[in-house]
This record gives sequence, C-alpha cells and structure tokens, in this order.
Amino acid sequence: QVTFHRAFDAARDLPRALEQVIALGCQRVLTSGGQANAETGAAVLAALVAQANGRIGVMAGAGLNAGNIAAVAARSGCTELHASAKAVQRSAMRHHNLALTGLSPDWIATDAAEVAALRAALDARAG
Repeated sequence: QVTFHRAFDAARDLPRALEQVIALGCQRVLTSGGQANAETGAAVLAALVAQANGRIGVMAGAGLNAGNIAAVAARSGCTELHASAKAVQRSAMRHHNLALTGLSPDWIATDAAEVAALRAALDARAG
C-alpha cells in the first residue's frame, strides 16, 4: 500500500490535493490538516475525512501524544493515527559517531512506554 506523506500539508488547496492523491491511487494520506500539528488541524482533518468518504484513508499525524490522541481521533474522525512516540535514549555503544548525533551520544528513538501510553489513551476512549 502507498501512503502519501505530509508534503500534502504544503498544498495551497487541500481538498483539491486530496482528489489528486486519490487519483494517484494512494491508499492513505498522512496529514496534520495543513497545520503545525494534528490537534490544531482537527477541524480540517474532519472535513478531509468527510470528503474522502471511504475512498482513501486520512491518517492524522504530527504532534500526537498520549494527552491529545483520543481527542484528535474524536474531533477529526480519523481512524488511522501516526505518532513517532519518541524519547531520548542513551546509546549503550562504546564508540559514538558524533557525525550522526552531533555532540551527544543520545539518540531520539521510538519508546515502548510512549507507544503503550498512546494505546492506553485510545483504549480508554473506546472503553
């Protein structure tokens, strides 16, 4: 399956762009509703979900966390959600290629506890 990424959010006319993404044959579009984050773009996301009318999935993404994911899902009507669930992690490696990480041996990576918190927030909404 093909997901059109958040370059969609840079479009001048999101409803028109959605029709173009559908015509390309994509199965979903990852979007924040053209805003800095999905929480701010929830109303636009809801309009895109209505316009899509099942022809393509509208996946809300950008700035989702355990504190807002359930509300964004409810307000937008999106049934697909994307969150990086990132946290700073200290590398256990003895050698650190600072060309990759800058001056810090820390990495930003998906964190299991963040993912669990997202799932719990969504489960609480559904329950």
